[in-house]
Amino acid sequence: MKKLFLTSLFGLVFFLMSNINFNQSSSCSASSPMDAYTSKSGLKVSSIFSRVSDQTSSLIKHGFISGAQAKPSKEYSSSSYNSSSGSDKDDLVFTFKGHSASVSTMCFSHDGKMLASGGWDNSVKVWDVQSKKLIFDLNAHTGGITSLAFHPKRHLLASTSLDSSIRIWEIKNEMMNVNNIDASQNNYYASTTSKSGSLNANNYKIFPVLTINQAHKNWINTIAFSPNGRYIASGGWDNNVKIWDAQTGKCVKTFKGHNSAILDVAFAKDGKTLISSSKDETIKFWSIAHGTVIHQITGHSGWIMSIGLNVNGSILASGGSDETISLWDLAAKQDTALELRRFLGHKDYVRSLTFSPNGDILASGGDDNKLKFWNLKTGKEIYEIEGHTSWVRSVAYNPSGNLIASAGDDMMINLWKADKAVELMKQNAAIVKKKTVSKAKKIAYRRKALIKRKCNRCHTYRAVESKFTPRNITSVVERMRKYPNSGFTKKESREIIRYLKTTIKSRY
Repeated sequence: MKKLFLTSLFGLVFFLMSNINFNQSSSCSASSPMDAYTSKSGLKVSSIFSRVSDQTSSLIKHGFISGAQAKPSKEYSSSSYNSSSGSDKDDLVFTFKGHSASVSTMCFSHDGKMLASGGWDNSVKVWDVQSKKLIFDLNAHTGGITSLAFHPKRHLLASTSLDSSIRIWEIKNEMMNVNNIDASQNNYYASTTSKSGSLNANNYKIFPVLTINQAHKNWINTIAFSPNGRYIASGGWDNNVKIWDAQTGKCVKTFKGHNSAILDVAFAKDGKTLISSSKDETIKFWSIAHGTVIHQITGHSGWIMSIGLNVNGSILASGGSDETISLWDLAAKQDTALELRRFLGHKDYVRSLTFSPNGDILASGGDDNKLKFWNLKTGKEIYEIEGHTSWVRSVAYNPSGNLIASAGDDMMINLWKADKAVELMKQNAAIVKKKTVSKAKKIAYRRKALIKRKCNRCHTYRAVESKFTPRNITSVVERMRKYPNSGFTKKESREIIRYLKTTIKSRY
């Protein structure tokens, strides 16, 4: 009996460990590459109940970041889910599937017809929201996608990557006049919907308009268009904020003043002020004309991962690694910004923030896997959706405010109805919580989160792009520790090495 028990136990342990999945990833939108890799590129543990037959070989191809990876799904259908607390079951409109690694960033086009997403699989994908089809799958970047931004008035899409480049793409309907583009050189990508043959399909072509190589000396974390679309601002791991001419690619201004990586940037509504947040725990307001700091906010006790402005630019929201969200009053003077409210509710990093178009609700996503909605007038949390099995890296309202998208480390992009939060706000009801993931998936995530904590900084660096074996773990981890700004000590590296040796040896 004892022998049978031990045999069964060993079999279970082997089965669980054999499902550890090492996926490649890169830096995050509105978050630092170091922390982004922590989650995204972190050791990915596939669900213990998932079908192993859907995975590729379990060889660890790129150290922590890649290896036995599920192939990109070719079907784009909504996922089934369970709800609780008496919530409606139709909040989830659709789930876009297609990325083969963490989805780090998203944004809607100005008319809401398209949703762009970027991931640690180095790809930028553009989706047709109405038909729920993939329009473009762009793989021009050679590193993980960190940020995306649509032009405020046109179908221009800007993308940044860990390859330190900025790219701008123009999307045109195939029926439109494209005589100004040298199509004879095949300098465009046709939409995937054009292959469907559907008369109702919106068929597009996308043209690479501008490429800025080595825009920063290190990874680029974030990008934003100015209100008139003439300029773009970028922030990176080199501690600098830069403003570029969106037509010529010329660097117009470089702002130096932060002591650490820039995690997010946003233009003020008047276009004369640029706001940046940083790992140095500050938010700075820059005069674009003079290149000087107008004001500085130091209200957070951790990295300020994300910032956002409401529609009229009177309120600034900021979220950080201290698990809090702050609202700042900019209506009077930006040089005297006062904290209006502080929201407490997330149990981990706040990765992304987005205001509803009418400015009454703030939505946030974080490393606790949750999408939260906040009533700005009362300061209370309205609604919470646990709709992902892993960290939520990006949230975005569509321009009309009836939909909100969320995406993260589980490689899914969920499209939700936004009217539930509005309804609850009007009722001034107690917070309603919904769970749309199974208990089994939550168990799998807890195992994955443990690995991420153990290897917090280790898989941030490209030194892990060699195949890990029990023999080379020590040398690779030590090499990573010696990288500039590695951020982890000898003691931490020894802990990581011990843990990895215990974990990886079961695979051999």
